[in-house]
Order: sequence, then structure tokens, then C-alpha cells
Amino acid sequence: MKSFEEQNYYEMLDLTTSASPFDIRHAYKTALQIYGDDAPASYSFFSRDERAGILANLERAFLTLISDQGRIEYDRSLITAGLMQENEQYRSAPKKPIPLFDLEETGNVTRMVFPHTEKAIIPPAEFPVIRDIMSKDSLTGQDLRCIRMELGISLEQIAEIIKVRRGLLTAIEEDRCEELPSMLHLKSFLRAYAEYLRLDSNEVAARYLKQVSGGLQRAKES
Repeated sequence: MKSFEEQNYYEMLDLTTSASPFDIRHAYKTALQIYGDDAPASYSFFSRDERAGILANLERAFLTLISDQGRIEYDRSLITAGLMQENEQYRSAPKKPIPLFDLEETGNVTRMVFPHTEKAIIPPAEFPVIRDIMSKDSLTGQDLRCIRMELGISLEQIAEIIKVRRGLLTAIEEDRCEELPSMLHLKSFLRAYAEYLRLDSNEVAARYLKQVSGGLQRAKES
């Protein structure tokens, strides 16, 4: 049996070579639940360094396979190494202009349909985890990341639609205040991020900025 480090990216995420982008996002989210810092089971089998290595490999696998060009190039490398047949390689479908979201009526329930996620999802407010987070007086970057992961949406998707660098979105989610733009621009980015997740953009921006302002004030006083 191959060790984790010997597995290719599809094997790491327990995917077939025909996996759709939605399959990849779902597999990555599942893997994080298994190997993440909050997963009690992983502490029984892996040291901190081993778990960090696994998570780094999983992130590389996800970022490669979720990118059309990255996945095409990776598949070519597998074919060259004799690990994949040519007829198995990924071929991206022609991209068409799509709206950010549509609404779909199903009985008495209105669901939001995000074309980029390839499925209809229930409103964020229907998720208990998201309801609990949105009940807070202030929001951290970790809170926003938890909401995004609960919805199964990657930073790459958000960055592509709202036209904000992935690195900046990462800085927001990691509360790296020294890398954040001016409050005016940050508020604009937060609103776009929240609208993409179908959250109250004004509430998200206000609560996150409250947390950032508090952190900056504490830094000045220390």
C-alpha cells in the first residue's frame, strides 16, 4: 500500500480522474475534517509535523486539481510517467458567461443556485453552524472561513468572481491586519465576499471591521 507521500493528487483526495470540480471541493473539505487541527482522530495516528505535512500536500493537490490549467498540466505529467491513460486526462469544458447566482423554486422553498458550485444549495441561514457564527457581535477571519468551508466554496472561486487577489482574501481570513488594505477598500472587499456567500454584506463588513479595529487598538496599547 502506498504511503500518503507516494500517492498522486487524485489518490490523496480519494478521487477518480474524472472527478468534477464539485467532487474536488467536497473531497478537500472532507479531507480537512479528517486531518485538520480540529479532528480528534488525527491526533491518535499522526504527530503535529506529520499532520502539517499531510495538510500541505492536500492543499497542493486541491489547488492543482481545482485549476483547469493546473489540472491539465498535472494530468500530462501523470501520462508521461505512465500513471494515466491519455483518454483519462481532464479536458476543461468551454466556459460561458454565468450569473453570480440564480433562484430556483422547488415547492415552497426557494434555493439559491450557484452555477460555479454545480448544484443548488440551501440558504446559508439554514446551516446551524452559520447561524451560530452570524449571531456573534463581531466576526473574525476564521469565522468567515468556517462559513465558506461549510458552503463548500473555495477562495479561488470567490477571487475569480469578485476580482480580488486570493492572497488578499487569505489575509482577511487569517486576520493578518498588517497585510490588509485601507478600511474603505477592505469594507468593499468584505461586502463582495459576503454577497458571494449570500450573507448580509453590511452586517459582515461591520462585524469584521469591528474585530479588526479592536485588534489594532489593542496592538497600539501594548
